[in-house]
Amino acid sequence: MQLPDGYELAVMEPGREQDWIDVLNGALNMGHWTIEKARACLSGSPAHVMRDGIHIVSRCGTPVATACFTMHDDTGEAELGWVACLPEHRGRNVGYQVCLATLRHIAGRGFGSAFLLTDDERLPAIRTYLRLGFRPLITDISHAERWQRILAQIRGAEELLALPLASDPGH
Repeated sequence: MQLPDGYELAVMEPGREQDWIDVLNGALNMGHWTIEKARACLSGSPAHVMRDGIHIVSRCGTPVATACFTMHDDTGEAELGWVACLPEHRGRNVGYQVCLATLRHIAGRGFGSAFLLTDDERLPAIRTYLRLGFRPLITDISHAERWQRILAQIRGAEELLALPLASDPGH
C-alpha cells in the first residue's frame, strides 16, 4: 500500500512545529495545541516526543496527517502517539501510512514493540491500529466488555484480529 497520488510523507523538519500543531488542531479530536504545549511534549519527562520521530503527510505542501514516536524514559517503552488526520483526508490510507512510517522509525531505533493509547469512539483509528498489528490489552475486568462493544462496531474486526502478527513493521 502506498500514499495516494499527491501526498508526501516526511519527518518534521526543525522549526516546522507549527505544521504539527496545525494538523493536531485541525483533526478536531486532539485538544487544543499551542507552541508551548508542543515544546512541552518535545522536552517532557519521563515521556517526550522524539523530534526525529514526528512524521507528517502533506498534500500540495499542506500538512494533513501526523504520528509520532514518544519515548518513555521511565519504562524504556516506545509509544506510537498523537496520531491525527484532517477530516477531509480521512479514508485515504494516509493515517495508516503515517503510522507505519513511525513504527518503522521506532523499529529502526531498536525497539521490538510499541504501544498506543486511544479513545473508544475513535473507531476508524482503531481499525487502522488493528490493521497495523496492534491488539487490545485487557488489564481490567471492564476492558473485555468494552472491547467486545468496540470490535462489534468495526467492519472486518474479526478478520483483522485473526491475521498473524508481523514481527517486522515493514509488512
